[in-house]
Amino acid sequence: MKKNEDDNRFHFEHNHEYLTISIYVFSVIVLSSLAVMIIFHLGDIKDFIAGFLSSMSSFIIAFFIAYFLNPLVKYIDAKILKKLFKVKDAKIRKLVSIFAAYVIFIGLIAMILTIIIPQFFSQFFNSFSSLTSEKNLNYMYEKLNKFFTMINKKLPYFEWNSIQDEVVNYIPQLISTSTDAITEFFPKLINFSISIIKGIINLLLAIVVSCYMLSDKQILKKNTVKVIYSVFPKKYAKGVVSTLKECNQIFYAFVIGKTIDSLIIGLICFIVTSIIQMPYSLLISVIVGVTNMIPYFGPFIGAIPCIIILLFTDPVMALIFAIFVFILQQFDGLYLGPKILGQSVGLTPLWVVFGITVGGYYAGFIGMFLGVPIVAVLAFLLNRLMNFALEKRNVSETEI
Repeated sequence: MKKNEDDNRFHFEHNHEYLTISIYVFSVIVLSSLAVMIIFHLGDIKDFIAGFLSSMSSFIIAFFIAYFLNPLVKYIDAKILKKLFKVKDAKIRKLVSIFAAYVIFIGLIAMILTIIIPQFFSQFFNSFSSLTSEKNLNYMYEKLNKFFTMINKKLPYFEWNSIQDEVVNYIPQLISTSTDAITEFFPKLINFSISIIKGIINLLLAIVVSCYMLSDKQILKKNTVKVIYSVFPKKYAKGVVSTLKECNQIFYAFVIGKTIDSLIIGLICFIVTSIIQMPYSLLISVIVGVTNMIPYFGPFIGAIPCIIILLFTDPVMALIFAIFVFILQQFDGLYLGPKILGQSVGLTPLWVVFGITVGGYYAGFIGMFLGVPIVAVLAFLLNRLMNFALEKRNVSETEI
């Protein structure tokens, strides 16, 4: 504050340094208050986010449908309609390409719903009922008795009798647990059926919304670029747009590449298991193909339940399957995976494990799959930010 000598009044003098300090202090207070509020209302915030995501589920699904069908639409438009059939009208090409892409998409869903899923559940229920049947449990009981008797004769120095008693005493408990599981299964099956109906309704709504998204993708893309240029200075906006495009390429290349890789692995598994007449070949192949979507740990996660199923039905087949899965995993890891995925992720094994662990904790199986490309995108962005900061400080990588 400074006194004016002419009129004996005081007035404030602008001080840029004090103003900057005041803004920093105010920002720290506001951010600290927000952090405290978030900590004390974390449960309410999580419920709000979960409710919001649930209400927006159809639009989220629609976005992913449009996101993954967009390359197919572009391919049909450019390679088939424009180049092969010489269709000049852009509007007609767009409508036909969108329609053709959705015919393929809905056809695949119809095939899964009418062919694969009924056989999958049929084999699943057959395996579950056979494993928990009294006849099979008695058969297991007899086999275990014979096994421990043989071991006791050949290796009398070990106390196999105590181990045998523990295993034999566990058989009635296993029968009781299996019976209770079957009793509790049917109410859960009804709730699952209701969830399936709701899911189908949401999927139909999502398909309709995704059609509009694909139809208006140029408008949406242009508006997104407008937002970026309105938020960032012009000299940085172009770099932000370019960075987002690269992030999209990293994420999309991994998801599509891993999906194709897992489909091939599942198909190979089905062909081989069918040739050697392995029980529940479709069930096992679906489990192997789906769990293969998880990098590194997927094949082993899928192999364990399959080996358990085969162990109770045909132990020799269980051993053959374990050897086959090991060979299949080596083929996928050393040849097929690198051929399809290439360097689409570019993460070290440590960060892959980190993405799988964190993603699995927060979103289950889907999180384990999407955690890896998300971590890859975040690592790419962090690397870009660090390079940008080093450039501003005139520090080269050779100096570090």
